[in-house]
Amino acid sequence: MRFDFNTAIAGVRLIEFRNLLRRFERYPVDECANWLGISEAESAKLLSAAVDAGYLVKDQKASEEFQEDIYEATALGFRLRSAKALKRIPRKKAEEILAQIPATVEEINANPEFVYVIKRVLIFGSFLESAPDLGDIDTVVETAIKPEWEGRNVEANEMRARKSGRRLSFLDTLFFGEHEVTKAFKRISRYISLHQNHELEALKPDTWQAYPPEGVCAHQNSQKQ
Repeated sequence: MRFDFNTAIAGVRLIEFRNLLRRFERYPVDECANWLGISEAESAKLLSAAVDAGYLVKDQKASEEFQEDIYEATALGFRLRSAKALKRIPRKKAEEILAQIPATVEEINANPEFVYVIKRVLIFGSFLESAPDLGDIDTVVETAIKPEWEGRNVEANEMRARKSGRRLSFLDTLFFGEHEVTKAFKRISRYISLHQNHELEALKPDTWQAYPPEGVCAHQNSQKQ
């Protein structure tokens, strides 16, 4: 799906709203106001407009628990959150990018420094549709801790975080080993758009397994016939 980042929603540029979606998992009025640098009244207006546009829905359970309006992304919101303001590429170029996945994953999995491996890579979204060009390649990367670190995930992640020599937050430290593997994968191309499994559960799209390879994508076959 194409998004026009030159448009605005309740006075906030769509690309800024996309960045807001990326910043949080849930969207309370006050936190959104602080992050965007607007008043709470303007934030409430924005979130209400986002609901009308189909990007957000009220999280009833969280709203009742914290006694304030809290929102969560819809399937359309997830798609906007992952959308990139990049020049679109022809399908052939996207196929060339995807062709690099198996070798890249094998190289990552063979790296003795990493404590995680990539088990599976799924492709979904516009690549599996009939669009002649694409804004990005929607991808889910499933990882697993290496057998020698099984049951010691926290220790493994903390060890890799220390070796990085960086000052990190608690959460960044807790997931460092896993995230460095997905970041290494993403270096294939800036057109790779990484998603989480819970987004697949929300969107319920068709998928194609790029790793381990399960053959040529059916849509690629249809394009060549």
